[in-house]
Amino acid sequence: MVWRLLEERKKQKEFKMGIILKVRDLDPRERSLTIDELVSREYEIPYSKKKTITRRTVYRWLDMLKNAPDPGKALLKNPRPDRGTFRKLTKEEQKALMGWRRRNPKHGADKLREELMENPALAKEQPASEQTITRFLRAKRLDRKTVLRQMEPQKAKKSTRLAFQARYPQAVWMGDTKGPDLRLVNPKSPEGVSPAKLVVFVDDNSRFCVGAQYFLEENAETVMALFKTAIATYGVPEILYVDRGAPYVANALKSAAALVGCRVMLTPPRDPESKGKAEKLMPQFTDGLESELNLLESPLIVDQANEYLAAFISQDYHQRVHSVTGEKPVDRYAAFPEQYRRFVSEDTLAMIFLPCVKAVVTKTSLIHLHKRQYLVPDPSLCRQRVDVRFDPLDSSKVLVFFQDKYRGAATLYEPVGDYLERQAALEKMRTPPPLELPTPPFQGWPAYTYLERKLGNFRREIEKNREINEELAELKARKEMVRATLTATPNAGKPCRYDVFGLAEFTHLLSMLLRRQLDPSERLKVATLWRHYGPLDESTVRQTVGRLLGEQVSEWDLSAYLDAIQVAACTLKPAEKEGGQKNDR
Repeated sequence: MVWRLLEERKKQKEFKMGIILKVRDLDPRERSLTIDELVSREYEIPYSKKKTITRRTVYRWLDMLKNAPDPGKALLKNPRPDRGTFRKLTKEEQKALMGWRRRNPKHGADKLREELMENPALAKEQPASEQTITRFLRAKRLDRKTVLRQMEPQKAKKSTRLAFQARYPQAVWMGDTKGPDLRLVNPKSPEGVSPAKLVVFVDDNSRFCVGAQYFLEENAETVMALFKTAIATYGVPEILYVDRGAPYVANALKSAAALVGCRVMLTPPRDPESKGKAEKLMPQFTDGLESELNLLESPLIVDQANEYLAAFISQDYHQRVHSVTGEKPVDRYAAFPEQYRRFVSEDTLAMIFLPCVKAVVTKTSLIHLHKRQYLVPDPSLCRQRVDVRFDPLDSSKVLVFFQDKYRGAATLYEPVGDYLERQAALEKMRTPPPLELPTPPFQGWPAYTYLERKLGNFRREIEKNREINEELAELKARKEMVRATLTATPNAGKPCRYDVFGLAEFTHLLSMLLRRQLDPSERLKVATLWRHYGPLDESTVRQTVGRLLGEQVSEWDLSAYLDAIQVAACTLKPAEKEGGQKNDR
């Protein structure tokens, strides 16, 4: 604090002396003309918002230098007599701030100010600002950076990285596991509690947290369970970007993601920090949530911790404006139209996200798994390496996938292995007992439908397999359609009239009129306008855009064009609006 004050006084004196040396040795007439020239300029005055100086100020500096007993101390700024007293903070507030910081050094000035406003013992009409609280704690050497540096060992410098961002939501999800800073109840542990690990999935474009949950054990099954829940709620992303931890490199996760049209990308070796957006999210959970949960008298169970976690994410993190995007994560993610998201049915998800292993089908159509044999219904898979998905709670059957296609369920096969039982069965087959069949009447019995029933079951099973494979193929095709729609380049040429004027035609018309490609963020703004004020009339759009182009509005200022179209849509007469909707979708 002292060295900053000395530096400030030094730079201000250098600036003043630079002005004084230009006029000190001049005669009165030349001095007056020089001062007129100096006061007409603009300067970068150190530690001041002013850009100019006045004649009175220059003459005052001359008198101060002339009458100063010590020229070395002349022109120095006098320090404020009340510096360091913090008049906006009462003694009770100062004691409270110092106590709260010692209790939990990870709370920021905004949280401390909020506590001053809401605490009934300290609330007043005009509380101190965040800057005042920060200066007070820094003066007491209780600022957050200093306290954390004393508590944590100094970390090595990290390599320089370049920022990147997905072009639209659902393009990239980042997954990461947070270190065990919270202990929860675990009946299986001898101590009764165990460190809990937090698994988080966050959308790269919007910084929206699509999945977060505490687990007592981190493995491939827990990661897949959270990923499955996130997909069922928010849809399938195009890329899942994770580090090379054991739960994320499991073949089961890669195979399940590939089936739903999601690519799993891994960070470079020994470089998990490359997924910085997920890494920067973790301190918020440590400071805002876990630091408070650790101060509770008794540890929580997993369900209670996850309930606190969900409340913190939805009520705090999603509602704060992000420092990079300038928007709330929930608003930025909600602006992405739901029609561009890809969802999978619950039955298909339940089947795909089962534990998966590789197996080879023998020449007798058998699969050996967990010391059991399963009979594969498709003989064409003999001697092929397949993916086998199984339910740990149901060993009667397993699901067989080959080349990302579902090929049916393999049932448990238990052959007779006892030699005596086999010989008895052979003797019985060789000498069957005589069987006297009664003569049935000529009519009155139902038809024999064994083969028809077997054929019907076989056809239904094939149809079920076809439905699952068609759903997966449609999901991957929709992924390519969404990507092509959000990154498409408009065709060059003269704009034409549309038989049906919908959202796609509206976006294409804007691209043609502005003679440039709309990036994904601009397409989201166009879709949001159509959703709230559409359907729009083609002629209205053409007239509005043409008028702004005639007024030489920049074609890169899309917001100005959308605002004008919004005003035109709101001011249409009811008859005109009804007439313009006849050809809309």
